[in-house]
Amino acid sequence: MYNRIPIHDIIFKVAPTYCWNVHKAQVCVLLRTLLDLMRPSKLHLKQNPILKDYQVYVREMVKERGFEKEKISHIFMLFLEECGEMAKAARKRQKLKVDAASEEFEMADEVADVFMYLLDICNYYDVDLEKAFRDKEEKNKKRTWK
Repeated sequence: MYNRIPIHDIIFKVAPTYCWNVHKAQVCVLLRTLLDLMRPSKLHLKQNPILKDYQVYVREMVKERGFEKEKISHIFMLFLEECGEMAKAARKRQKLKVDAASEEFEMADEVADVFMYLLDICNYYDVDLEKAFRDKEEKNKKRTWK
């Protein structure tokens, strides 16, 4: 919402009006949020990233956006929510019946969200996803598949 209003108007018109109606601490939160919206992201993902680069990027993204203190139970719930949205997008692609009033999801967006939360979970537990994948696949190669 704030990105549609010139920052000058927010600071000199919206914030002072808001100040009269709320507690000082709430005004500070509002102004801090406005300053955060103005601050450009320092995140950068290199041109041809490997899996480790994505994992490092997500770690930095979580810090930059202030989510580094999230509980793992919350991260898992968000991960599962995104899995559900990905399933809904898959249903849409398969042209299966869905509630007409329900929100629509784009498959690529939901896959990206699931990937980001998976990397966040890996970071939380200090799992190197590439190494885990390679190790697990070596075990799988030795299994008998029917």
